[in-house]
Amino acid sequence: LVLTVGIASLLLGGHDSPKIRTIARWVPVPVATVNGQFVWAREYLDYRMFIETFVARSKEAGQAINPTTPLVDQVLNLLISNATIERAAKRAGLSVTLAEVEAAFRDILVLEGGEGGQPREVSEEELDTILGELYGSSKYKLRDLIRVRLLQDMVQTELLEQVRFRQILVAEESQAKDLIIQLAGGANFEDLAQEQSKHEESREVGGDMGFVARGDQLEPIETSLFSLPIGLVGDPVKTDFGFHVIEILDKKGTIQQSYAAWLTSAQ
Repeated sequence: LVLTVGIASLLLGGHDSPKIRTIARWVPVPVATVNGQFVWAREYLDYRMFIETFVARSKEAGQAINPTTPLVDQVLNLLISNATIERAAKRAGLSVTLAEVEAAFRDILVLEGGEGGQPREVSEEELDTILGELYGSSKYKLRDLIRVRLLQDMVQTELLEQVRFRQILVAEESQAKDLIIQLAGGANFEDLAQEQSKHEESREVGGDMGFVARGDQLEPIETSLFSLPIGLVGDPVKTDFGFHVIEILDKKGTIQQSYAAWLTSAQ
């Protein structure tokens, strides 16, 4: 116990050495806990090497990176986030198949670098060399990183509350109220959006904004989306951009927090 605590203190205090790092890879040394589960030193060292190598190569290329967060905190935050994601996914019955990981891995093999700037596919051996030189990593560690990122996507899209809505953005409140009356009387939302909305990104698709999560929208739009039931919002929602006529189309997910807030509270 004394040995493991001492090694963990040296690692996290930045006073480690090659000998300490070697011992930490062979001795089960915990560096953090997430809901009673340990985060091990060998994982910490893998991610630390990844970040250290990337920063060093960036400096060599004349693109120095000076993160405001200390390296130790960066690594621990990443590991704790990963452990939190895996725990939440397991409890919810979410999993990633080997085929999904392999498909994402194959996408990474297609890199920019062919003739004329066209994408080209590199071999796994070449990718291993690139990963080793740039990140101090390997294709095996990359696959595990891909798996966790896919789980993160599943947590965000299937567990966190999201709302799908469409909108018509106009300049005047009177115009917005008139549109709400027309829509309540059976007018076609998509047609009105294409004809009158000032929101260029959604206008061409009938005002459809797709699914959004908490933290994605400005206030007071976000409050309206997550507090009101599915259907046409009865009053225009005013922002600095104008007046929004909003129809809530669908809701999914049960965790009523933004991803960042959930990640902090779940640790």
